[in-house]
This record gives sequence, C-alpha cells and structure tokens, in this order.
Amino acid sequence: AALVDGVASVRERVATGLAVEPRLPATGIDVVAVRVVAIRPEAEVERALRTPAREQIQQEADRATYERRAVAVERE
Repeated sequence: AALVDGVASVRERVATGLAVEPRLPATGIDVVAVRVVAIRPEAEVERALRTPAREQIQQEADRATYERRAVAVERE
C-alpha cells in the first residue's frame, strides 16, 4: 500500500503513530514534524515490480529488430 499511496500517506501514518505514543511526551519529546524521504521495497520485490516493464521494453526491441530485418530482406 505504501508503494501505491506514496510518501504522503506514509508520512501521515508515521505522524499519527508518533502523536498518540504516550511515552514520547513523558520523556520530554515533542514531535514537531515528520519527514519521509523515500520508500523502497526490498530488492527482490523491486526486481519483481520491474519485470513487466523490462519485458515490454524487450518485446518492443524484438519487434523493431524484426521490422529492420524484414526491410533488409525486401531490399535484397
């Protein structure tokens, strides 16, 4: 869900979680702001997410190669 909803959603959830944590004010800590710089999946998940895009790029490259070969055969 975090990868779909984005950084803003994660930032809101973290801020809410910290705001309701009773131990922070008890120790004198006041959460002023929460900053989430990036959200990244584990390496295996990231590879799996990239696979469809890679396959599409490869199909387009294969199609272009086929078309170039077909044109070369026609010219002979």
